[in-house]
Amino acid sequence: MVKMAMPTHILLVEDNPGDAKLLEAALKGDHADECHIERVDRLSKGLERLSEGKVDIVLLDLFLPDSSGLSSLRLVLEAAPHVPVVVLTGLNDRETAMRSLKEGAQDFLLKDDLNGALLHRSIKYSIERHRLLKKAQENEERYFLAALGSNDGLWDWDLKSNQVYFSPRWKIMLGHDETEIGNDSDEWFRRIHPEDLAKVRNGLSEHLSGKSSHFANEHRLRHKDGGYRWVLCRGLAVTRNGHRASRIAGSFTDITEQKRLEESLLQRAFYDPLTKLPNRLLFIENLHQSFIRLERDKDNLFSVFFLDLDRLKFVNDSLGHSAGDGLLTEFSYRVKRCLRPGDLVARVGGDEFTVLLDHLQDKGEAIGVAERILTELKEPFLIGDTEIIGSASIGIAFSNSGPSSPDELVRAADAAMYQAKTLGKARYEVYEPSMSQNAPKFLQLEADLRRALQKQEFFSLYQPILSLKTGRIIGAEALFRWQHPQRGLLMPADFVPIAEGAGIMAAIDMFKLKTICVQNKAWHSLGHPHFMLSVRFSNGVFKEGAVIRLIRKTLEETQMDPGTLEVEISGLTAFQNVPGLPETLVELGRMGILLALNHFSPGFPKLNALKEWSVHNIRIEEGFVRQMLDNSAAVSLARMIVENCHQMGLEVTGEGVQTHEELKFLKEKEWDAAQGPAVSPPLGADRLTQLLADDRRLSA
Repeated sequence: MVKMAMPTHILLVEDNPGDAKLLEAALKGDHADECHIERVDRLSKGLERLSEGKVDIVLLDLFLPDSSGLSSLRLVLEAAPHVPVVVLTGLNDRETAMRSLKEGAQDFLLKDDLNGALLHRSIKYSIERHRLLKKAQENEERYFLAALGSNDGLWDWDLKSNQVYFSPRWKIMLGHDETEIGNDSDEWFRRIHPEDLAKVRNGLSEHLSGKSSHFANEHRLRHKDGGYRWVLCRGLAVTRNGHRASRIAGSFTDITEQKRLEESLLQRAFYDPLTKLPNRLLFIENLHQSFIRLERDKDNLFSVFFLDLDRLKFVNDSLGHSAGDGLLTEFSYRVKRCLRPGDLVARVGGDEFTVLLDHLQDKGEAIGVAERILTELKEPFLIGDTEIIGSASIGIAFSNSGPSSPDELVRAADAAMYQAKTLGKARYEVYEPSMSQNAPKFLQLEADLRRALQKQEFFSLYQPILSLKTGRIIGAEALFRWQHPQRGLLMPADFVPIAEGAGIMAAIDMFKLKTICVQNKAWHSLGHPHFMLSVRFSNGVFKEGAVIRLIRKTLEETQMDPGTLEVEISGLTAFQNVPGLPETLVELGRMGILLALNHFSPGFPKLNALKEWSVHNIRIEEGFVRQMLDNSAAVSLARMIVENCHQMGLEVTGEGVQTHEELKFLKEKEWDAAQGPAVSPPLGADRLTQLLADDRRLSA
């Protein structure tokens, strides 16, 4: 909100006690000393208060016991024409919204979509507009508007003369001296990136015509050095006596570093850092979209290639990993060169790549692409001063060959790739159902998995979670491992996809959950009744509510307190519209289970859905934690996320905290908990039992 000498007097006209309580909590937040909220439950009482002239803004529910609809708004505006009004309603009615704005409301907000940030933004600009009007009447518009953006580049546009005042800071942001930029509006518009210009003009037009309460737009402006800077432009129009706007003024904030950070986070989440290709997550998401299109158009044909780069291990062992990295990079470039426009290639493993070819005319078109790739790879790779002979084995699976999901189609292409390897490498094979039975990798590991369950070769390690408020260990994340008798220690990524395909993942999840619940029950009996264990499940267990049955059965058998079990769900899964997932999460919350969103990144969508899903904890991914020590934009973004989470009653945990410096930094920034090497490495049950017995307070 705009800071003032006296608190802003907000009149809330709302008859529903529950809605009023939520609105008051959102309004106060970190601004309790800047606003005074008075609530009345009848329009008549609101009109009485307005007659006293002590109100700065009205938040008005359109449906009240003694008045309803737009007539309520008209009565308020008649009683206090100089007080801004924000309309609140539970109806998603665009026509009512537009009529409210035309009648004189500053903004129109849906109660169901409200969050603290949205409400504060609406109130902020409504109050700003009101005060601007008052100052305009006193002929002090420019100086007052300048105060709204004191540290940013300011602008003040006289719409009648088309002259614009650009502050010195505005010009400096773009690398110019005071005399190098004139006062014509074209000085702004000709510097806007061509891709952004239409959006800026449309946003200004909507605001000046009264369709929006304020102007806010992110766009790129050309710097004197020829590059572009990202800016957040905000502005408010000034009108008198209901006439057309005569001027609009506001500020520019340089958000270039924030944009770079967001891009970096998305790049790391969805792209391979070495080859810059999409990773498995992004590839599967694109493949999922192809299956959705297939439901609408049964004739749409697409295919997946699974490529294995032959001899990479030999290159790494004989020439070093830098040579291997060079081979991978050049291999990626050559594969991309063979594809059609719109095709997608991804790196999904050390020497494994996948390709998605959509909208095929026939199978021959895909086979032609595979043949081009094999031909391209016949040319030696020059890595440094060394020529390397490279080749690849390619498996091809088509959308009409039987698999009915992204994972199944990738596994089919993988099986075909192993068939190609078996037949001599440097070739392609098209998937046939019989290949799944002959794929040695899957068959052997599937048999090993079934034996591992019988022989209890699976076990859990526990990585402690530190409370940054008390300095004590409050829980641990259960990390599942497989001690394979021949292959050694295997991580979940090595066997979970095969277990899911073999239909035995549910049995593994049951074994894992029962093991950790029995262990946690033992810790409770040793004097740690509130110790919490966090566990991850495979994505498949969330489908059709299977996780609910699994947890309910295990808790009945072990008699463990459900409030000491935290179920983690990945950020990507949470926002991928998995059928039935929101209902499953809500039911788990009703059972008393704690829910956490792990690997959360600022690149993910809005947080407000998480509270509806009973999520109580947000785990911030370690890459973002690490960036905060030397990146001010990351610090600002993290502060915003933490503040929003705390306002919603969510806890925030830092994952993968590596150093004591990072740990201290998170504590200073009021994070709730931390986990990673700086706290403790993963421990066996016996070592964690000893750590709990010592009851040492760890400093941060």
